[in-house]
Amino acid sequence: MENDTKSTYRQIIGAWGENEAVHFLENNGLIIIDRNYRTREGEIDIVAEDGSTLVFVEVKTRSNLSSGFPEEAVTPIKMTHLCIAAEKFILEHEKFSDWRIDIIAITGKMGSKKIDIKWFKDVNG
Repeated sequence: MENDTKSTYRQIIGAWGENEAVHFLENNGLIIIDRNYRTREGEIDIVAEDGSTLVFVEVKTRSNLSSGFPEEAVTPIKMTHLCIAAEKFILEHEKFSDWRIDIIAITGKMGSKKIDIKWFKDVNG
C-alpha cells in the first residue's frame, strides 16, 4: 500500500507541475496545442507553438532536491523516447517543420507562492 501512496503522490505532484509549466509557458508567449501526447515510445507532457517553432516540453517536478535537480531526471534514454514521440507528432501534423525539445524543471511545494521554475530550451539541438 505504501508504494501506491508514493505513486499517487508523484502523480499529483506531476500534474501540479505540468499545470504550473503551462501557465509559465503561456505567460512567456507560447501557445499550448496539446498535453500528455502519448505514443508507444512514451509521452510528451506539453506540445506548444513558439512562433513558427513546434516545442515539445518535458516537465520534471520536485518538492525538494533530496533526489537531485529535476532536470537531471531527463536521461539519454528519456531524450531518445521524446525525440521518437516528437517525430511521430510531426508526421501527424505536417504544418510544422521547425521544432525543438525543452525541459521545464520545477522545484517547490504545491500551494506555495515560492516555486523555482527553470526553462532549458532546445535540449535536443
